[in-house]
Amino acid sequence: MEGTWDTLARRVEEGQRRLGIPDSPRLSIATRAWMAFAEEAVTNRPLDEPDALTELGAFLESGFISLLGTLDRPATLPR
Repeated sequence: MEGTWDTLARRVEEGQRRLGIPDSPRLSIATRAWMAFAEEAVTNRPLDEPDALTELGAFLESGFISLLGTLDRPATLPR
């Protein structure tokens, strides 16, 4: 499981770099926190609702984009 998390964290962080978001200590912390949130949400989604995974995916994507926007404003999150 830890290896999977490391791989996902590297992929997310690479995506963030491609978007031009500078690397910082809070970026790694926020990435792992978001991944834990996403894992919990996907694991506990309602299995009997056929559109739940699609809707959840859209919600997680939107939330992650908002998180990236917040991390891109260093004044909002002091070091």
